[in-house]
Amino acid sequence: MLPTVPTPLLQRVVAGMQKFAPLSLADTAWDNVGVLVESPHVPSSDPPAVLLTIDMTPKVLAEAVAKKCSVVVAYHPLIFSGLKKLSLADPRQATVLHCAQQGISVYCPHTSLDATEGGINDWLIDVVGGHARQVIQPVLPTGKRALSDAEREACRTGYGRFARLNEGVPFATMLARVKSALGISSVRVALPPNFETPDSIVFRSVAVCAGSGSSVFRMLQPSQKPDLLLTGEMGHHDVLAAVESGSVVFLTEHTNTERGFLPKLREILLPDLAEVEIHVAETDRDPLMPY
Repeated sequence: MLPTVPTPLLQRVVAGMQKFAPLSLADTAWDNVGVLVESPHVPSSDPPAVLLTIDMTPKVLAEAVAKKCSVVVAYHPLIFSGLKKLSLADPRQATVLHCAQQGISVYCPHTSLDATEGGINDWLIDVVGGHARQVIQPVLPTGKRALSDAEREACRTGYGRFARLNEGVPFATMLARVKSALGISSVRVALPPNFETPDSIVFRSVAVCAGSGSSVFRMLQPSQKPDLLLTGEMGHHDVLAAVESGSVVFLTEHTNTERGFLPKLREILLPDLAEVEIHVAETDRDPLMPY
């Protein structure tokens, strides 16, 4: 008979993730979060092992198998839209099938990890040195349609972060800081029309959003006027609108704004997963590479 309850390790992973980044914070109007693959077969592993990754790709799956991981926490949803069938002919569906075959369950937190206090967006603000941070797009309590100014100011959960810097940071210093923290060699930069070169730019306020920031940055309040917008990707016209309003734009590619948080997530989960090996995927990469 097939098991009808989650494995003990999966239960512990879910409990640890829920403790830090409750799924109630996720934007489930479009997102797909939680346990997306639950394998009925669990290979024996001593000690038990978990793998943290941004994307569940075939290479990451092979790494999980090699490291004898029976649970993968994959930030991006492995299953995003409805499926009418599961076929090996479709690469993403094949990954789902192979996970089940190999005894690997997959938990995907996505926007709950963006929104939670101390999550990915707070980590990004730490990268740039932000001080008194504010949530750009708060998660509204059940039954609330809007927040007062005082409630917005006090809110600590939601999408994107705005912060003022303790002191002005020159362009070159900020660029080097972002590259170093995100582990990347290049950043796409857009300058406002009044700056032909970045030499005279000094940043005093920053807005960040993990992944794709366009829709979140549109929620910035009039009092939140960022000198710099930092995100993974933005639409062409959104970049034009940003620089014409006076903001510099740093684009690092989508998952580069997220991957650097995984070692911190490992430390967060360790107390709830005693005697469990927690690995950060070595084969997880942004699909776009500079050449």
